[in-house]
Amino acid sequence: MRSTTNPVQRHGHPGEQAWILTMAGADAHRRHRVGHALVTEIARRAQDAGRAFLALVPQGGDDEADRRTFFRACGLVPIEPDGPGAAWGCPVAQTLAAEGVATTQGR
Repeated sequence: MRSTTNPVQRHGHPGEQAWILTMAGADAHRRHRVGHALVTEIARRAQDAGRAFLALVPQGGDDEADRRTFFRACGLVPIEPDGPGAAWGCPVAQTLAAEGVATTQGR
């Protein structure tokens, strides 16, 4: 798992952003919420670092429909016109709320 922060603001999404650069799980661990746990931890660390928005750009592959379902379950939505290389994202607090994690504002 690799993530980074980007101090540049995305139009329409105030605050600094955190980007998930690479994340992969073994096929045997799919459907066991391991990916959700990883995204939640990335969101928690992003929030602790003062980032307000979480984003990623999915890689191509034959499991695109499964990945889109996973992204939506994590609270992510398309933030650019649909197509190859289109970014997905959401406010960090939204990802944490989807997993029932208290946000900084709620602590």
